[in-house]
Amino acid sequence: MMKHVANTEALIIDLRFNNGGSSKTVALVASHLFNKETPLSQTYQPSTDEATLSSADPTSLGPVFGGEKPIYILTSERTFSAGEALAYDLQSYNRAKVIGQITGGGAHPVRPFTIDDHTTMQIPFEKAINPNTGINWEGVGVKPDYEIPRDVDGLAFARALIENKP
Repeated sequence: MMKHVANTEALIIDLRFNNGGSSKTVALVASHLFNKETPLSQTYQPSTDEATLSSADPTSLGPVFGGEKPIYILTSERTFSAGEALAYDLQSYNRAKVIGQITGGGAHPVRPFTIDDHTTMQIPFEKAINPNTGINWEGVGVKPDYEIPRDVDGLAFARALIENKP
């Protein structure tokens, strides 16, 4: 799908109802939005003292949207996990402007742990670290560049920003 938008003048990514996904998908989508390989996030696993770096890498993708044209990301308080990762990572590189509400605040990958026959808990087992900021959005969410009330049409707001650009 990203190849279909490679030649557009601006891009709006709607993550208002995205409640998560794969860090590999975040890296793949972000790869279309940069001109060169760019580190996105490092996950640190305390139990093994291992860190894994995830990067955007457009070099083998063919036509991509690239790293100069404007990107606007729509968020809500329902945006969570991998949806937040894409917004946070692009925002940290000044690659996108975030529009909407502060997101849910779930940065650390979780895994289910069985407590007993009736109880399972989702417990973080890794810590996400943005190489640009040295931190993440855990518990605080991604703060929009343009914080707008829930009842304001975020898509119309983003379109107005695009239309008012010289």
